[in-house]
Amino acid sequence: MGRYTNVYVNKGLGRNIYGQDVAERHRVAYCYCKTHPGYLTVAIMKQKNCVANNCIFLQKNEEHQYWVQKEKHKQEKKEGKRLKKEIENNTKLILNKIRNATLSVDGFAALSVNEENSTYIVRCVYVYRETESFKNRILNIIQNIDDIAEFNIKIVYIENTFYKKKAIYDKVRSEY
Repeated sequence: MGRYTNVYVNKGLGRNIYGQDVAERHRVAYCYCKTHPGYLTVAIMKQKNCVANNCIFLQKNEEHQYWVQKEKHKQEKKEGKRLKKEIENNTKLILNKIRNATLSVDGFAALSVNEENSTYIVRCVYVYRETESFKNRILNIIQNIDDIAEFNIKIVYIENTFYKKKAIYDKVRSEY
């Protein structure tokens, strides 16, 4: 029996909780439970649900790539949530600032703001015919809002008939 133990140690093998040989590269954790002590692979650990059950006998092999990737994924997910919240806050800020700044412009309403590739696209409606001078006037008003000057903003006017535009305008203006 002793000679097998020496062979296992020399080859970097160990026993899993089922008594089977496990190579060192597959050892994600070790279970110290007296009923089934041994190394755990990713498959065994998921099957036994050790992490989800917060098993007190589980000792992680922190240097194993599984745990490194899991931590990296956790950080990426956290950063994604933070970015999503930041974008959501920015869109609300931009929409509110534009609506407040353009209250005096008759027939104009800012409908929504969406972020695409670091550009905030503001969907607007103007009940009457949009002329270049009008568009420049709106652009000037928006560019002079201090709180949103740092953002890359693009204004898009919706295309519709006068009556549809008027209905949209009335609905949006009632929400101001």
